[in-house]
Amino acid sequence: AARRYVAIEKMPSDKRAGALRRITVKLLASRDLQLATSALRDMSRAGKVSLVTRADVPMLTKVIEDPKTSIGVRVALLAELQRRGLVEGDPEWLRLLRETKGTDRLAVIHASGVHLSPAVNAELIDILMGPDAAASAAAAIALGSPGNTVAVVPLSKAIVSANGRIAMSAIRGLGRIGTEGARAVLTSAAASHPDASVRRRAQAELRVMEAHRGE
Repeated sequence: AARRYVAIEKMPSDKRAGALRRITVKLLASRDLQLATSALRDMSRAGKVSLVTRADVPMLTKVIEDPKTSIGVRVALLAELQRRGLVEGDPEWLRLLRETKGTDRLAVIHASGVHLSPAVNAELIDILMGPDAAASAAAAIALGSPGNTVAVVPLSKAIVSANGRIAMSAIRGLGRIGTEGARAVLTSAAASHPDASVRRRAQAELRVMEAHRGE
């Protein structure tokens, strides 16, 4: 790959952009994690420079949908394409949330929280209320986006879960949301939750919220 970049530097200026785009797409589609990660890093640092175009989206969508590709590469590539306005993120995020299995699914849940939309929010709430405790806990944290008011009620229900991990994650999510409604739920949990460890965690989250409020 390094030799290819050196060769591109020696090309006439009017040829470089196309050559750089081709090598970027090829590296992104590589099963070599180091090469794909390097190409992603170059994309994110390129600013307004287009290292990929709409013409490359079909090929790159295959990378996102390929279960043999590292999940980290898949979600980072989707996020970057969405940031550049090259894809509509919701369909791909929803597909990944619904179809990815095992620990990879947890990675998708956490990543999707940075790209919340009504559709992604609704999917995460469904996961939160679902039977998979690890996924529910991850969804509780992912829903914790500042001002995400629609998640307050579902998280308030999750706080009373018999599963301590889910309850603790719900507290973390509410703290990140930071609205008065979220604060009220945490205040109630801090005062009257039957689990002393949950009460203490809610009290600690309230202190953090107060500290941020004073900044």
